[in-house]
Amino acid sequence: MLVSHKDQVEQLPDGATIITTIIASSDFCPYYMVTYGKHFLSIQGHPEFTRAYSEALIL
Repeated sequence: MLVSHKDQVEQLPDGATIITTIIASSDFCPYYMVTYGKHFLSIQGHPEFTRAYSEALIL
């Protein structure tokens, strides 16, 4: 998934590490996608961006 924002979770809430599973991360965003117990927390990506569109934003 292509992303182009700088918003991210930098720290999990108190107690979250006990029942949280990290299911996607990167060097920039260690908590990109997590589960919290039986709940699934969403992510803020841009699946609608094509590779060509993303490259045009960068160049």
